[in-house]
Amino acid sequence: GKVPLDDITPQTIKAYLDTRDDLTKTTINRYRGTISMIFQEAIRNGKAKANPARLVRLHREDNSRVRFITYPEEAVIRAVIRERCPIHEPELTLALETGMRRGELYSLDWDRVDLARRQLHLLKTKNGTARVVILTAAAVSALEELLKRRNPDSPKVCLTRYGEPMVSPRAWFELVMEEAIKKNSSLKDVTWHIFRHTYISRLVMAGVDLRTVQELAGHKDIKMTVRYAHLAPAHKLAAVDKLAEYRREQEKAERSK
Repeated sequence: GKVPLDDITPQTIKAYLDTRDDLTKTTINRYRGTISMIFQEAIRNGKAKANPARLVRLHREDNSRVRFITYPEEAVIRAVIRERCPIHEPELTLALETGMRRGELYSLDWDRVDLARRQLHLLKTKNGTARVVILTAAAVSALEELLKRRNPDSPKVCLTRYGEPMVSPRAWFELVMEEAIKKNSSLKDVTWHIFRHTYISRLVMAGVDLRTVQELAGHKDIKMTVRYAHLAPAHKLAAVDKLAEYRREQEKAERSK
């Protein structure tokens, strides 16, 4: 509001954040980060002398639980889409088969799509860098379906039925999820971003190594990918089983002396 920057203290910011009990600890930390970024910009422009947000402690976030949808849960969502708005099923498929964020998917232009090489070229991502998305066969099929009804006057891959770019899927997605939750109450915490978690989780559970998963997901830091490591028990079991194999080899070598 009209409060001068110099009057805003760490205590002022903390007092405000403490009132936001409607937000998760993770979101509150993002608010704190945004405020800090604003002050940093103000300092660069000579509007402020210090950044009080830096002195506000971050909440400890619990990222141990990664929510992803199971294949039966996916089937429920697909069934509702096919019944209520089948035109949007390819968008669900692309979200689950590429791990693209909502903004990345709905800002995608056709000139960034290379079906022959099974690639998408994202120029702007959350990390601020470009990246290449590798397409599964299901993702290619979804794009081919969207290509059939492409509007030649629009560059966007995802369109409404009227041919205009779809800025947000909220209009149909909330309708679909409301119906899906009636059929399966476990879906009540599913948001669009859960589809990205699902893509990454399925890669890990399929035994893909974490470094490759990091590249496919577009994670800038491997720490983000490691959050999903616990989903690969079979991969870890295979690793520790090598100890027994090594023991047998060593015992065999000793006997042969």
